[in-house]
Amino acid sequence: MAGDGPNLECRMFNGPREDATRIGSPGVVRRQAVDISPLRRVNLEIYLLTIGARESAFMNIKTIFEGLGDELINAAKGSSNK
Repeated sequence: MAGDGPNLECRMFNGPREDATRIGSPGVVRRQAVDISPLRRVNLEIYLLTIGARESAFMNIKTIFEGLGDELINAAKGSSNK
């Protein structure tokens, strides 16, 4: 893995691994933890990266491309800095 770009590293660590679903009849609802499929993990990760890039560029001098680059680098580092 050495020498791979930050894109691969952030893909490995930043997708959610479990989610909650609603189980029960209407009126009596219980939340149950479930595992997430790998495709949904990748889709959620891309969604969250683009939302973060868009919010960092909104009403700011920073472009969306710079925001996306910052999001990818922070994701590869495991940092939650804005």
